[in-house]
Amino acid sequence: MIGKRYAAIGCAALIAGVLLAAPHRGYADGNSPAEQPAPAEPVFSSDPQIASAQQAVLTFAKATNLPALKNALSDRSSALIGVITAMPMAYIVEAAPEQLPDAKAVPALKRDFEAYLQSYGIDANKIFGVSAIPAKVQGHGHEFLQGLVPFANRFNGKDPNDKSDDDASQQQALLPARIDFFKFDIINPTHVKVTPQDPKALHFPGVTTFEALQEDGVWKVDLGDSDKILDTLKKAKRDAAK
Repeated sequence: MIGKRYAAIGCAALIAGVLLAAPHRGYADGNSPAEQPAPAEPVFSSDPQIASAQQAVLTFAKATNLPALKNALSDRSSALIGVITAMPMAYIVEAAPEQLPDAKAVPALKRDFEAYLQSYGIDANKIFGVSAIPAKVQGHGHEFLQGLVPFANRFNGKDPNDKSDDDASQQQALLPARIDFFKFDIINPTHVKVTPQDPKALHFPGVTTFEALQEDGVWKVDLGDSDKILDTLKKAKRDAAK
């Protein structure tokens, strides 16, 4: 369901299942991520590779806006989150502009947002039918996701350059910020498999584990094959609508 303001249906809400109209699914101990108690001082592994993966997961778990997610995720996962985030924005600007706070700003916002998506080969009217990451977004996931931030601000009647902590893309944490919630297994020197205690913690159909990996020398979280996830989300959304 599309709310009155974009923040109410932001990326976290989509990941939690709003896009799929799915019921709430609890965590292993019955608490949501925001309710999970976090240790004051995380105890990291003595293995530097595992410790790096743990830090990457904590960074991802604490990411509560789009810029933070961009910094926490691999490029292909940033592309995935960017496409998912753009979906409700496209819906509002194309089909429900009355939900925007400033009616006078709608024409310019619609024009600019459509042009932004088009620069990445995305038709705003067809984005809900996308089942794979568009070719022009592949390899440019970080910049695509970051480029949505000014639009998130504009959708909320804020200055597009607003960089306050309480920005328009603010969202609930995606996972518990606790390294003891996850199991870490080394795959190779640059990849670590991450398994949450609750296999449905990410609320992505078909995704029960993910990876921490090195990208450009920095450890990031990678959610997996973005095309597969996006296609699965599309099918799950279609099934939920039946």
